[in-house]
Amino acid sequence: MRRLAGTDSLVLDEPELVRLALPSLRADYGAAETYDAGPGAVVDCDVVALTGDGDDHVGIADAEHWREHTTGAFELQVFEGGHFFLNDHEPRIAELVGTALRAARGLGAPGGEDDRAGPIRPRR
Repeated sequence: MRRLAGTDSLVLDEPELVRLALPSLRADYGAAETYDAGPGAVVDCDVVALTGDGDDHVGIADAEHWREHTTGAFELQVFEGGHFFLNDHEPRIAELVGTALRAARGLGAPGGEDDRAGPIRPRR
């Protein structure tokens, strides 16, 4: 956890907080390490991959490989930062996610005429 630099050292220095967080962290890593979608797994929707330019856990080339797993459009957005780059770029990432979701629904800019909630379906 310290190496990934996503948790304040004050938290990691508190044994009780670490004890409370470990079950969730272990489950998260267990799921990530054991999930296998199988060879050639592909989704039928657009993919926007986000990564940090200083992430030594998931590099830019690793994120670029998501291109191989979609029949839709692919876009790679690289942010300044390490594995937890999201913490420093929340407004921009929220904007990207909103734009991608509206595009998936065939909508224009936020607040547009057809900006109603509804199911998000893959593009055909």
